[in-house]
Formats: sequence, C-alpha cells, structure tokens
Amino acid sequence: MYIIKGLLNIIAGILICFVKSPFDNEVLNICISLLFFVNGILNIRKAIKN
Repeated sequence: MYIIKGLLNIIAGILICFVKSPFDNEVLNICISLLFFVNGILNIRKAIKN
C-alpha cells in the first residue's frame, strides 16, 4: 500500500513540476513538487521497513 502511495506521490511531483504548473510562482511550484517527492520517498521507505 505504501509503495503504491509513494509512487503516486513521486509521479504527481513530476507532473506538477514539468507538465502543469498550477501556480504562477515558479518557486512555489518547485517547493510543492519537492514536497510530493519527499512524501513519496518517505512512504516507500516506510513500506520497506515493515
């Protein structure tokens, strides 16, 4: 479950960063995509630990 969530978060981060930028502010877009990346990586690490 956590691996799927993590992969979805990473894909969402990539989509926000490169495909569709929801905000006019470029820095805000990068911050939000990084947030998704970190969240996805943490979910995958949590799945590996269990």
